[in-house]
Amino acid sequence: KGHRFAIINFWRNIRSEPIVQSPLGLLHAKYSAKKDHLSYETGSHVHMHTFPYAAPDMSQSKWYTFPQMNQDECLLFYQYDRLSSQPSDLWHCALNIMNT
Repeated sequence: KGHRFAIINFWRNIRSEPIVQSPLGLLHAKYSAKKDHLSYETGSHVHMHTFPYAAPDMSQSKWYTFPQMNQDECLLFYQYDRLSSQPSDLWHCALNIMNT
């Protein structure tokens, strides 16, 4: 039987001044359309999983931003968890915030 594993990511500002331009953004992605799901059978069980490259439903998804993050702060988050009941579909990128 397979073993559980998870990928945990961390992000930290390495500069002495706080992040002002292009701060970290995390998207907690939600999927709603049936086309975004993949089902497969293993023995007597049918599994439904979100296909990892499907487009998220942005009306249900939520962005989190971390402006002014300083060198003393560190953000840890799940990048992936093999346990299907543990939500771990979290997209991350630098965001272009206007008027900064």
